[in-house]
Amino acid sequence: MPRGPRIDFPGAAHHVMLRGVARHPIFVDDHDRRRFLALLDYALLKTETSCFAWSLMSNHVHLALQTGKSPLSIAMARLNTRYAMYFNVRHGRVGHLFQNRYRNRVAEDEADLIGLVRYIHGNPLKDRVVGSANELERYPWSGHGAIVGTLEPERFHSADRTRALFDSDPTRAGFLARRLMRDYEARLRTASAGSAWSSLAASPDPVAAICERLGVDETALRRGRRTASVSVARAIIVYLGENAGIPRGELVLRAGVSRQALAKARLRGRALVESSTPDDLTWQAPERQRQ
Repeated sequence: MPRGPRIDFPGAAHHVMLRGVARHPIFVDDHDRRRFLALLDYALLKTETSCFAWSLMSNHVHLALQTGKSPLSIAMARLNTRYAMYFNVRHGRVGHLFQNRYRNRVAEDEADLIGLVRYIHGNPLKDRVVGSANELERYPWSGHGAIVGTLEPERFHSADRTRALFDSDPTRAGFLARRLMRDYEARLRTASAGSAWSSLAASPDPVAAICERLGVDETALRRGRRTASVSVARAIIVYLGENAGIPRGELVLRAGVSRQALAKARLRGRALVESSTPDDLTWQAPERQRQ
């Protein structure tokens, strides 16, 4: 099927993505990443293309670029060809490095562009290359640190123009960009937690699955033990169990909780599920160690 023409015009802001062929790595080490940034700098300078955001992952790259005096395709051709030649020579390989041609989408408006900046700079956070938004601020292969002022911007990165998207005052702009990324981190965490808990709730025996995942002995649960690990497991089981349609009578019996305490346990369980993943709440419970 023939490929349609790209939408491009002077001043157009694009989300651009490059991906390694068959999802293979396009960076082996920091030397590769540095060379890519140098070639990106050269390509953007020659075509007067601006960069609002950038992030390098192991097998793909995200960029927010604004078309300058030359079409975006010229800047990307310079970058892709030169980097692929370098990579193949250095690593003794042949053939295509990138999967098809680059992908791009034109930002609809300024709000859309701000969303792209958040997504692109937050990619290492989304893919768990860094552990937190605070760590991302010092991560050298994303432009976020330059926006919030913890790292010097790369020469090709129009950090001042990016900050101006948030606010005309640079200090407030950095604060808003930092808050936006932390909100993004919270949403990612909630989504990740919800997905993990949902898979446990959907198992044939949710009570047993949750106990097993959290390292809590089900016998201690039924007997009403009140250790920290058992109490947390009990609250999560009540919340997820009711959502999964487990009868209250069965929850009372298997979770070791009275009917009067179900509502309180459900509220606590909901808060735990919305703020934590199973990995955050995994213990090697003392009662299991004694078995």
